[in-house]
Amino acid sequence: MRCLFLLLIPFISCFPKNNQVPESDNNTAGSDGEWISLFNGKDLTGWRANENPESFRVENGLLIANGERSHLFYEGPELGEGFDHFELEVELRTYPKANSGIYVHTQYQESGWPEKGFEVQVNQSHEGEGGYHEFKKSGSLYGVRNTYYTNVKDGEWYKTRIIVNGDRVQIFVNDVQTVDYYQFYDDENAKKLSKGTFAIQGHDPGSKVEYKSIKVKRLELEPSAIRMRPLGEWHNRMLKIQQSKNFPFLDLNPDIVDDGGIDERIENGFVTGVNVGFIWDETVGEELLLAYLDRSIVVGKQYGTDIEDAKITYTIGSAAIEDLKTVINNKGLNIVTVSSAEDEKILRPLLADLAKNKVAIQIDNILQMPQMAFIKEAAAAGCLFSFRGISSFDMPGNSTYFLDAVEQANIDYKQIYVPERAL
Repeated sequence: MRCLFLLLIPFISCFPKNNQVPESDNNTAGSDGEWISLFNGKDLTGWRANENPESFRVENGLLIANGERSHLFYEGPELGEGFDHFELEVELRTYPKANSGIYVHTQYQESGWPEKGFEVQVNQSHEGEGGYHEFKKSGSLYGVRNTYYTNVKDGEWYKTRIIVNGDRVQIFVNDVQTVDYYQFYDDENAKKLSKGTFAIQGHDPGSKVEYKSIKVKRLELEPSAIRMRPLGEWHNRMLKIQQSKNFPFLDLNPDIVDDGGIDERIENGFVTGVNVGFIWDETVGEELLLAYLDRSIVVGKQYGTDIEDAKITYTIGSAAIEDLKTVINNKGLNIVTVSSAEDEKILRPLLADLAKNKVAIQIDNILQMPQMAFIKEAAAAGCLFSFRGISSFDMPGNSTYFLDAVEQANIDYKQIYVPERAL
């Protein structure tokens, strides 16, 4: 991956490559800590629940979160002055429609959602209430760096590993990395890494989550080595839309031929918060296979491509496809691309079909297509949308068309197409 210009902090190396997942049974570099179990498997000794303590219980060696909103804070003897740099490993499983969370750098409060610290999301299939739809899935650094793809299934045990060191947070769901967050790219974020305790979330009576093991080891501070530069006003603008409107930003058709390749686009997403998907072809097929095993990505294919693979979960095609209306109504397409005013003419009579069949219209940040008037018309018709050209560091700085489209067309967060990830 290419280095970023050194402007703000005198660190000296490029982004670390994250293909090698740290082994949880060995000390992370710089650590002289030992694993400490925070849950004894018998009772809630060392833990303190707030507003609805009955939402937590221990049965058959498992800590169960199920009931009205409540948070269970660790206040045991290992807390000391708080945890700042650490690796936390939690083994858990969710039941269908469950929602929970693992908080770090937090502190006890009597009621409400914890105001201090960061939440690592626990959610495979929770939808939300009152019309709200929750896109953010397990492994998200909630509202800060989100992952929109489920990497595990309800009912199966899995591990969430959270490594916090200095200004850096890494999250893994089993061996799939979901976040590598560098705080100094988020200077306007009100929440800051500091130190504190851990908390488990009881979200609602319909959510049941079982926790088998919660263990931690303290780490020595090892400053993250990274050359950095400000990403630009577009990034702050995008994050504000993401956080205030629950808006998912995904690049499902990036141009990677002349850029830094698949790894760079994935790592860019850790920094910017843009999730990525890739279109399968022979030139990147092997690289995609390797990336899929330890990264949180999705894979699609071009319409008409004769390839069958379980990893492929969406199909993209041009507005110029022959007999497009039949293809749409037969659900043979998930995303349609627009590269000219002529394509807009083809699609305009089909907006109702696109909306009914949940086929997304690609907003191309590079070509700045479709035109804004068409996007507004499609948004008003209830169509879905996807993005192209928003996952590099350079392009959003040169074009903020995708943000203009979201704001000017008043696109709702539920109108963004989010493909599933094959498990």
